[in-house]
Amino acid sequence: MTEDHIFPKSIAIPQQRQVTEILKHIKNRNGKPHSRLFQNGLFKKTLCSECNNTLLGSTLDPALEDICKKISNELRNVRFLMTPNLLATDVQLNKVSRSVAGHFLAASDTAQWRHPLSRALRRYILNFDQAFPQQYRFQMWLYPFKQQALLKDLFHTVFGSGYDPFGISAYKTFPLAFSISDPVLNPAYKLDGILDVSSFLNGPLDRKANIHLRAGVTVDPNWPYAPHKNGAILSSDNGSVQTKPYMKIKPYPY
Repeated sequence: MTEDHIFPKSIAIPQQRQVTEILKHIKNRNGKPHSRLFQNGLFKKTLCSECNNTLLGSTLDPALEDICKKISNELRNVRFLMTPNLLATDVQLNKVSRSVAGHFLAASDTAQWRHPLSRALRRYILNFDQAFPQQYRFQMWLYPFKQQALLKDLFHTVFGSGYDPFGISAYKTFPLAFSISDPVLNPAYKLDGILDVSSFLNGPLDRKANIHLRAGVTVDPNWPYAPHKNGAILSSDNGSVQTKPYMKIKPYPY
């Protein structure tokens, strides 16, 4: 197996990062967080060389790098141009969604053959003529933060709402966050600033689209790891992680 950078080096500056396993951090909340240091970001030895270097590295990841660079440039210029929207032109969404799904699957230490989402995503990634699985939704939003996160199988519920739990997984790194979720039926989870592009994930692999994101709307940086005020999140010890740049802070007095 080869090393896959879960957040590709082309979109995340290689640096020492502190990686925390979220569910283990919660279990150990009375002590120190269960975290490790990685020199050049989070990586896993879970992909064969063909999938890592050819499928992701050469075919799919360049599209993810392209949209991230375009949105990053728009963010850099927005304070001078005072534009209400961020625009990324000629985005290959079919490749972007497959790249995100590929790195999401690569983060699992073991193959999840019976996991419904994993099975659907594997078929979608490997079959270029297949549309995005109709039972799921692919969403994206502006994420101008240094922290990264890969969140798996979070099930949101609002007490007394009458809606079934809402399942969602997310992949977040500057300047964009992406999620793969159940259809959003509960109005409580139809958040302002989140763009659903599921209906565009079909047709030729290199099909292009223009993406408009609202510059003045920022989704909660913790979403979807943020329960509704009258609800809760159901999950398990599933390998969800978050990373942040490591800073060695000297204790006071210096």
